[in-house]
Amino acid sequence: MAKVHGATTEELEYANLLRRSVAPYLAEGMARMLEDHPKDPARYLSDFLSQATSSSPSTTATTTMAPGEDTVALLHEREMLQREMAALDAQLAEARDHAH
Repeated sequence: MAKVHGATTEELEYANLLRRSVAPYLAEGMARMLEDHPKDPARYLSDFLSQATSSSPSTTATTTMAPGEDTVALLHEREMLQREMAALDAQLAEARDHAH
């Protein structure tokens, strides 16, 4: 099986599925947890996820916006930009080394 960025195609597909179907609920639950400051964060998140997924028409990936999807998209974009900055920093360091 071919690898892309150190992961197989199957692993990347599964990661994408998790990003679309699980991450939005986790992000929303975490955001609410930060607002509510529960005494038992694990229980709070568990209850939130249970309620969110039971009220959802489907727990699989859909084309509708899931709770917190905008937050997840921003976090994903931030991660991509951080990687791009790291690559540019490495290129700059290499260029400086060649200049000396």
